[in-house]
Amino acid sequence: MCLFGALVRHIYPVRLMAKGIGMNAMMVGVTSAMGPALGALILSVSSWHWIFAFNLPLSLLAFYGLKYLPETVPSQNRFDWVAALLTIVSIGLIVTGVKYLAEQPLEAVAGILVGLGMGVVLIRRSSLQTSPLVPVDLFRTSIMRFAVAASACTFAAQMSTFVAMPFYLEQVMGRSLMSVGFLMTGWPAGAAIMAGLAGFFTDRYPVAVLCGVGALSMGLGVGFVVLAPASLSDNWFWFALFCAGCGFGFFQTPNNRVLIGSVPRHRAGAVGGLQATTRVLGQTFGAAIVACMFSLSKSTGPLLGMMVGMTFASLAVVINVVRYLQGAQDHGQT
Repeated sequence: MCLFGALVRHIYPVRLMAKGIGMNAMMVGVTSAMGPALGALILSVSSWHWIFAFNLPLSLLAFYGLKYLPETVPSQNRFDWVAALLTIVSIGLIVTGVKYLAEQPLEAVAGILVGLGMGVVLIRRSSLQTSPLVPVDLFRTSIMRFAVAASACTFAAQMSTFVAMPFYLEQVMGRSLMSVGFLMTGWPAGAAIMAGLAGFFTDRYPVAVLCGVGALSMGLGVGFVVLAPASLSDNWFWFALFCAGCGFGFFQTPNNRVLIGSVPRHRAGAVGGLQATTRVLGQTFGAAIVACMFSLSKSTGPLLGMMVGMTFASLAVVINVVRYLQGAQDHGQT
């Protein structure tokens, strides 16, 4: 996953990059939509062990496709083990600290502070390097800063919603397991459809406007699920999650176009790693906050988790409004 940005940068010319990103995002959305439904189907006829066994043929298929990937010139830089260790410990302490804030507040705060301190050391160390493992030099442009911040909030919104949603639908809304599996296909289905279409708009309208509309649609869709009564038909819940997924897909293509296209090709690996780290960090941070909400209260935890998703989506909207006002909606370099 962390090589996606670099692969797209090497496969597609700049004029077709938005199309390539949209195509990739569409495939991610389609297979993500299939996942919950297949998982629910497997659980309805067999044990949970077969969910993991189902991954084996898919992994073999992916392994077969390796020979079709492009050949690239390898980097001559030596791997920075110190930066890697600092990154692992810093992010690990921060995320773990957030997760245990409700259960062990003193230890959690101490872990977060140590993690932040190591992060500062990492950033200062990397800022002195020409091509650092952690590409802090890419943040010198406002384009990259806004794109990364918006992406982190959007993925935090996505993962916090996905973690809390099954519990919310089953425990609060009283839905069955099969119904939950069906409802959860709404989001990735919307993302798959809109991700492909978003490529058409990416090179025609300001990125900040497109991303802002996408994040707003995410927040409104999740908000509808939270505010709607349990007696409402499943079709309405599915449509709300479909709209949220459309917003997610509409956000990803133009924002990733900025991330990948705003750096020269020889830094494609760096921006690909940055893109993946932003995604995983946002997802992990969102999931950790939801875990903290569940620790606060088992009864209201699912509702609080859904509200976390709404909050992060709202933050993404605010970031894109500021990005538009400051004129950072550049489409990237060639």
